[in-house]
Amino acid sequence: MKKLMVLFFAFTLLFAQKMSKVAPVQDEFVNLSGLTCDTSCLQKLVKSGDLASFVASYDAKKGDKELASLHANLTSRHVVHGMHDVKIAVIVPEKVIKLYAKTISRTLLSYASKRYVDAKFKFYLTGDESRQALSAAVKNAQSDGFKVAIAPLTAEGVKVVDALDSKLSFYIPTLNKNAVSVSGKNFVFGGVDYKAQSKKLLAYSTKKIAAVSDNSTVSKTISQDIKDMVTNSDVFVLTLATQKIGIGSLSAGGAKMRNATIFLNTPTIKSAILASQIRVNNLRPQAILMPQLSYNPLLVSMAQELDLTRALVATSLKPLKDEELEAKSGLLNQNLNFDWITYSSAYGVEYLYKTHFNAGDVAGAGGFEEKVAENQVQYDVIIMEPTSYGFKEAVQKPLNEVETKAESSAENSNLNANANATLNTNANAKTPVKSPVQSPAKTSSVKATKTTNDQTQRKEKSMFN
Repeated sequence: MKKLMVLFFAFTLLFAQKMSKVAPVQDEFVNLSGLTCDTSCLQKLVKSGDLASFVASYDAKKGDKELASLHANLTSRHVVHGMHDVKIAVIVPEKVIKLYAKTISRTLLSYASKRYVDAKFKFYLTGDESRQALSAAVKNAQSDGFKVAIAPLTAEGVKVVDALDSKLSFYIPTLNKNAVSVSGKNFVFGGVDYKAQSKKLLAYSTKKIAAVSDNSTVSKTISQDIKDMVTNSDVFVLTLATQKIGIGSLSAGGAKMRNATIFLNTPTIKSAILASQIRVNNLRPQAILMPQLSYNPLLVSMAQELDLTRALVATSLKPLKDEELEAKSGLLNQNLNFDWITYSSAYGVEYLYKTHFNAGDVAGAGGFEEKVAENQVQYDVIIMEPTSYGFKEAVQKPLNEVETKAESSAENSNLNANANATLNTNANAKTPVKSPVQSPAKTSSVKATKTTNDQTQRKEKSMFN
């Protein structure tokens, strides 16, 4: 509890930097799940870091003095300098998106601190994505006077909201436009495009290809997309039967993986372990290629340098030009360089601010270079190379040995057919990007691993990874 109090003392300092007489930032949490929470329950929420649910569930009659003090810190109003009233509803199915509920709330805090806006964020905690729960949240948000909302939903949740025919404008940080079909024009999607990343990585592949997946929907879909895209060779797909990875995990691949280009379509920790197993099993890959799932400094800190000798990782996240936003996000344990949900959420708040509250500057947002076109944030795909210190932009030239199917405007990714996939975007690799970590003088991404290790391991179980 003492650590938490120190943390919120830091929040107080963070938000009190510039004072004025304008109205304060307001963060309000509404519990729509109908669940009650006693003292023990409240303590568990605090220990797990689920502070949004804690605030929404808090009852002064059921909490002790420490909980009351913590609640007071969380709900205190910090005055910040601003020019425009910003009112954004945040609809959160916290039982579905789990840890990303915290990511969204922390991103909003860092944004408000950076922008010094006269802001009100109201969180509607729905529990799940049932029609009843989401309908109540949307109805309440409209009744409370909100016109825009951030809604970190799965494809199923978006379908429910779309059917409500709401007048709210929604920003969906967790999905790409191609992952779900909507009838309304009131949606903007911020999810990255794993299929575009795979296509870019295929340019660095030899004709002999093996793709490794775990049992998650996203992982399996990425491998299937690779198999479907390649036209001049067969792709061997290996789906790991269990969550536990050991020496025999790749044994089923045998000759089909030896001297092949191996795609590791798995989260960071699994990719690091599998890269080690590839070397232990003497598979001698021509290359090891990984999508955004593995773009995390944890990959470098867990795997040995020899394991990643021929590795390349695709990312759609560009280093921010806004150092203040990056620094303040870091204080809240959010990494805008590596966590795409955090990146997408921060972009979404800035985009909504500029399009709905500040004269409509839509050509990019703040420190972000991306633009919105056809209701989707447009990301590039950048190929990165792991180093001893993090990642640098790859200098290796593409092999261009693999032929892929020509894309047409009517062609849909396999991801579109899967209601729980959270992917996609258009790619353009021509824009040079400075690496977040390129030399011993810039080691922050690796050092940050120590503080984000546990969080990263828990996030790997989420459907959005």
